[in-house]
Amino acid sequence: MRKYKVLHLTNFLDLSGQQEDTLNTCIYLNQDRFETSLAANMAGGYGFDNILAREAKEVPHVKIIDVPNLRRFPRPWHDLLALRDLYRLMKQERYDIVHMHATKVGFLGRLAARLAGVPISILAVHGWSFQYTGTTEAVRRFFLLLEKAMAPLTDKYTTLTQTLANDALKAGVGKVEQYAVTFSGINLDAYRNVPVDIQKKRAELGLPASGPIIGTVTIMNRHKGVDDIIRAAPLILRAVPDAHFLLVGDGEAMPVVRQLVQELNLENKVTLTGLRRDVPELLPLMSTFVHMAWFEILPRAILQALAAGVPVVVADAGSVGEIMTDGYNGYVVPTHDYQALADRVIKLLTQPESRQRMSEAAVQSVSKDFTFTLANMIETTEKVYDDLIASKVKE
Repeated sequence: MRKYKVLHLTNFLDLSGQQEDTLNTCIYLNQDRFETSLAANMAGGYGFDNILAREAKEVPHVKIIDVPNLRRFPRPWHDLLALRDLYRLMKQERYDIVHMHATKVGFLGRLAARLAGVPISILAVHGWSFQYTGTTEAVRRFFLLLEKAMAPLTDKYTTLTQTLANDALKAGVGKVEQYAVTFSGINLDAYRNVPVDIQKKRAELGLPASGPIIGTVTIMNRHKGVDDIIRAAPLILRAVPDAHFLLVGDGEAMPVVRQLVQELNLENKVTLTGLRRDVPELLPLMSTFVHMAWFEILPRAILQALAAGVPVVVADAGSVGEIMTDGYNGYVVPTHDYQALADRVIKLLTQPESRQRMSEAAVQSVSKDFTFTLANMIETTEKVYDDLIASKVKE
C-alpha cells in the first residue's frame, strides 16, 4: 500500500487551540500511511511571538511550506497571489488530500484544489464565519452565501463539535453526509497529577505565596472576553481579598487589558504572563479557571483545566454545553455577564467542599470516555481519510 500525500493548510501557526489541533494532527497521523505537509504564512498574523511555527519546523517528518501571501484579513491582491501559490503547490506535489483549517484558506484552498485536480478537499471547521458576532449582519450573510457556494467543492466538513455541524445544516450549508465530527483532543496524561513545586512556581511568576489563584489561558483577542474577567475582579476581591488573578496569553487586545487593569487599580492583583508553554505546570496553581469568550467553539484550554481537576466558570458560547454541566464540573454563565462570573467564582472560593466535589467531577467529565483525547482526534480523522480515499482516489 502506497503512502497518501496530505497537505494541511492554515493561515498562520500562532499559538491557539485551532493551530495546536492542526499541528497535532500533522504530527500524529500514521507515518506509515500518510506523507504529511503543512502550509501557512510562517511569519504569523497576530503580531506576537510565533511559538508554534518554530515548534512545527522542528518536527522531522512534517514538511513545512511557507506561503507568505496568506494574510489575516481580505487583501484582494495578496489573496489572488496566495491562490496562485496554492494552485502551483498542489499541482506540483500532486496531493491526494488537502485538509484546510481556517475560513480564508478554506475558500482559497478549495478553489486551488479543484483547479489543481486534488481528489479530496476537506474543511476542518473550528468555527463558522457566518456566526461570528463581531461583524455586521451583512458580512455574516455574505459569508453564509459564500460557504453555501463552496459546499459542492467540499468532500467533507470535519467539525470540532456536533453543534457546529447542526448549526451549518440548519443554515443550509452542505448535506448531512458531508459532515463528520472530529472532536478537539488533548493528551489527558499531560495535565493529570503534574508534579510541580507550587511555592517555587508562584515565586517564579511573582505571585503571592498564599491565597487562591483565579486563572485563564487564552489568546487575548477582543472576542475572548478577558475584559469581563478584569471587571469581575473588584467584585471578587471584596469577598475574597487575598485572591489573585493569573492571566496567561497574548494578543491584539493586550493593550486594552493592561489599560483596564490600571484603571481599576489592579496592578498588584493581576499578573499578565504573556505566552507560555508550561500550562500543565500552571493549572495546578489555580483554584478556579475562568473563560468568558463571547464567540467560542470548545476551547482546548477548558479541556486542559478540567483534566487538571480545576473547576471552570465559562461563558455560555459555542459548544461549551457539550462538555460543561452547570453545577457539576463548574459553572456556565451568560456572555458579558461579569457579575454572574464574580458570583460563581466567589461561590467556588468560599465553599471548599463544593469546589473539591467539582474538581473531582472536572476530571471525570473528560476522562469518562474516549471523546476528547488526542488519540480519538487522530483516529476519527484517519477514518475520514480512509472513507474518502476508498471512494475518490484512483490507485
